[in-house]
Amino acid sequence: MTPRWKRLTLAGLALAGVLGFAVLTRAHFAGAANALAIDLNRPDILVRSARLSDLPRDLVQAPLLRGVLTDEVVHYYQDHPTRLSLMGTLKRLAFEHDLSWSDRLVATLMDAPGELSLWRDAKGRPEYFMLVLQQNLATQIAQQLAKLSLSDKQLSVLDTIQGAHGDARVYVLQFDRHHQWAFVAEGDRLVVLSDLGMLLDGSQMTRATRQALSEALRGAAAAKSGEPAVSVQARSLGLGPFQGARQDISARADYLSFGYQMFFPGLDALRVVESQAGGWQLSARLNASALQAWQEGSRRLWQTVPAGHAVCVALPMAWQPGTAVLKSVVKPDTLKLFDQLDPVAGLCWNRGGGFDAPMLAARLRNPARPADDQAVAALVAGVTRKRAGPGSGAPQGAPVAPVSSQALAGGQGRLWLRKVPHGFGNVTEKQTHLHKVSALRLGQTLMASIDQDTLAQAQAVAKRSYPAMADQFQDGEVPVMVVDSALLAQVIDMETFGVLSADTAPTFNRVARQLLPARLKALRELGRWQVNLPATSALRPQGGDGPDAKLGWVDLTVRSAR
Repeated sequence: MTPRWKRLTLAGLALAGVLGFAVLTRAHFAGAANALAIDLNRPDILVRSARLSDLPRDLVQAPLLRGVLTDEVVHYYQDHPTRLSLMGTLKRLAFEHDLSWSDRLVATLMDAPGELSLWRDAKGRPEYFMLVLQQNLATQIAQQLAKLSLSDKQLSVLDTIQGAHGDARVYVLQFDRHHQWAFVAEGDRLVVLSDLGMLLDGSQMTRATRQALSEALRGAAAAKSGEPAVSVQARSLGLGPFQGARQDISARADYLSFGYQMFFPGLDALRVVESQAGGWQLSARLNASALQAWQEGSRRLWQTVPAGHAVCVALPMAWQPGTAVLKSVVKPDTLKLFDQLDPVAGLCWNRGGGFDAPMLAARLRNPARPADDQAVAALVAGVTRKRAGPGSGAPQGAPVAPVSSQALAGGQGRLWLRKVPHGFGNVTEKQTHLHKVSALRLGQTLMASIDQDTLAQAQAVAKRSYPAMADQFQDGEVPVMVVDSALLAQVIDMETFGVLSADTAPTFNRVARQLLPARLKALRELGRWQVNLPATSALRPQGGDGPDAKLGWVDLTVRSAR
């Protein structure tokens, strides 16, 4: 399970458990300018569900997660402190004010269809959410909230907005010291926001958020007569009506990539959909040029990348953003190398480099020139330390040896190596911890790694004495992700206990040793599997205006690998 897939999965579990008391219906938002700088038009994650209360268990039963995630995960989110605080507040309101809807409201809303939008906080967590509920209970809720707001210290009126049938009050519910939610209800619609900062700029609601709430109460006005409504959040992801599915989760690539999407701007979002029959479909949203580069570049790249990694991923790449960083350590002529690369990059993780240092693979568009080799040597020298780092065993600040260069036999290419002493080095030589920062050119393929063994395997691929990634694929496949679950379990075990050592983190080490082995055993049993692009399929066009009009969705296949 890749970090991206894990982020998406945990985000879905979190929102369903913490917010399980309520679900959404579709609505039309106009965007917002607010204290949190959240654009209500463009969520980081969008969940559309036929029954939101089923989402955690549906995810736990997904083919690649079954056994890795357990019912304990569902129970954790159902018992989350935020959710329990909210449930306690609702029950207190119902008891003290003689209301009848508390338990019934929770049960009804949990079992209804819904749509939920989430945005990240400063730490990257899916912290802020917006819900729009369409329930017959909404009118009853609004009437009872109006009575409570006059006498209950946890409930107050924030403002009044224009609804579909007149003025509608926006309420604030303070259910613990740190959490305030905003509600507005009218007719059969109830809108919920998880933070007042999504509405306010200072102490006032902004014009944009007032408009957003008003349009939410009026419904999806942009939908054509007789056609299913589609929220503006769904339309921002190129989605149509939510029909025929149990769960539909979309997440923007910028969110899943921890902010590194500048390097693959053609890939906009990923989506997983569970059908009513229980099948799962993975899709990617991207532009046509990125799809073509992804299809063609991946085929060529895997022919020289050695097999045997825990995870390998190919991505449609834009190399130029990297030059903005590198220009401070290398000369401008060196950066011309990036103009010669195919717009696809391969990343492979294994035990040698761990999660922090995957092997990078790229491919020159044309046969290598002497200037290309000179540029690679300059890059290795420019991005590595010139002095020994602390804790390495070598004298701190001692000069590091220059980059060594070796021509490969038969004129196949060239190998560059620099040994950099550092306390976090992944190898030890003569009581010195160090990284062996290596780069390799094999024909038109370039690779870089701190795991010298991986590059030795790549040289063996060129000699046909070690298998390439492409040797494991079936004809007609275009794999963009390959996972060996047994090797991945080894890497997770190594990385976990490398950080949570018994000496520095005894409590976490003990808990990890109690809980992790069973999950890693389940992960190993998934075997090898891969995600494939269609070899020739084009994008499903979505129409519309603006830059997003060039984007479309393409379905990916997930299958067991040989």
